[in-house]
Amino acid sequence: MLKTKEETKEPKLRAVFDGRCLPIELFGSGPNAPHKRKLIWNYIATYANPDGTSAFPGRNTIAAHNGVTPSTVTKITKWLEQHHLLKVEYKASRHNTNCYSVLFSEEAQDACRAQLAETQGELRDKAEQNHRARSTAAKSRWAKQNADREYSIPCVELAHSEYSIPRAADSTGNTAFPIDGESFASDRESFAWDRECSIPLTVL
Repeated sequence: MLKTKEETKEPKLRAVFDGRCLPIELFGSGPNAPHKRKLIWNYIATYANPDGTSAFPGRNTIAAHNGVTPSTVTKITKWLEQHHLLKVEYKASRHNTNCYSVLFSEEAQDACRAQLAETQGELRDKAEQNHRARSTAAKSRWAKQNADREYSIPCVELAHSEYSIPRAADSTGNTAFPIDGESFASDRESFAWDRECSIPLTVL
């Protein structure tokens, strides 16, 4: 039985059917970003020809129909383009909108995986550099604190010795305080006895 022209015509959503099985791992990592990227990719595919080309949805239309902001649409489409899942011809339509082509071939998927691996390697290198920088800064602060402690302790001891440790006799034999602890204690006792036995003077 011969098929009519309408029956032999490829379905309009063929790109969606072919691309819906793309693994979520191709859309990056994170709690929400991969799902948003695949959502936008699938939405653009609904406008495309069966081979995935010639999709002309406006940025505001994509944002309104998917519950995101226009700036988010720009970021996502740029990410998809950098990772070989989307081809963008900027302001290519007569309405000044971009022309998108969704990519879902094996070659596109392999290129996306290679780009993801390169991106992950760059992120790891950056994380290691940040870790080394923080470690160096922490060691520098620790060394500075130790140096400050070494210089501040003698000053504290010097101040303590000036105000709390009795001074020895000078060349004239005068002492401001007793030298040993016993004589110092006896002086305190005699001073207390003198206070108890002293007779207050009457003010004239």
